[in-house]
This record gives sequence, structure tokens and C-alpha cells, in this order.
Amino acid sequence: MKTLFTLFMLTTLPFYIYSQTDALDDFYAEHSICDNVFKLKIGNAFIKMGSWFIEEPAARNLVRKSKRARILFSDDSEVVSRKELDHLVKDLKRDGYESLAFVKDGLQKVEVYVREDRDIIRNLLVVVQGDEEFVMASLDCKLTYEEIEDAVNENSIY
Repeated sequence: MKTLFTLFMLTTLPFYIYSQTDALDDFYAEHSICDNVFKLKIGNAFIKMGSWFIEEPAARNLVRKSKRARILFSDDSEVVSRKELDHLVKDLKRDGYESLAFVKDGLQKVEVYVREDRDIIRNLLVVVQGDEEFVMASLDCKLTYEEIEDAVNENSIY
């Protein structure tokens, strides 16, 4: 009986793992069907072609290590309520995302989240919510903090 139970668990485990969805994917799917929302997906091939036009080597390296970008934009900040964002953040933390930065300037809020795997940034999410607009941009990538620092230092004016 134990063998039968173990065999059953092993055969159903892949279905259970596959059925788990990423909170960010769910959020994009739910809000991309709204009337006044613009949704943009950029694939790996298009990102790599775009990197040809970047002159700075460190910035070009960052772009080439990116796999997919998704942007959700709306001129109406009411498309996503604060309650929905709080729920998303809770689910993102469950999925392994960490808050990297939070900036508030008047009614404008910018939040940056990352998901890491052994000191490598796998996902980067930026959420901008203002009094008249909402922007959410996510990037699937394979970056290190040193590569980001090199790109920022390369473009900085001191």
C-alpha cells in the first residue's frame, strides 16, 4: 500500500508543480484586458536586436542578458487600486521577490522588486503609480549587481 501511495504521489507531483502560477503573470493577465490599458511584450530576439544600437559596452551587456520584458501602462491611475497592489506585493513576496527600493514624491510612487537566485537577479519589477498614470514593467533576466553598477557608473556624469 505504501508503494502504491508513493507511486501515486510521484506521478501527480509534476502536475501540482506545473499548476502553480506566478502572481505577476496572473496580475498581467487580469489587468491587460481593461479598456484603457496598453500592454507590451518584448521577446528575447527583439531585445537582442535592440542591443545593437547601444554604444556603451556595460549597458549593452545588461540588455543582452535580458530574456523578456513586459510593460503595462495606463493613463488612468485608478485601473489598479492600492488594495490590488498590496495583494500583488504579498503574492510577490511569496514567490520570492524582495523589495529593492521605494521612492515617493508627492503623489508619485516608484517601487522596485527583484527575485534572486544565488546572487543573480532573475526578475526585475518596477511599479510606478502617479496621480494620473500607472506603469508596471518587468524584466526576466540574468544579471548581477556588479553588472548593474558598471552600467550605471559608465553612464554617470561626475
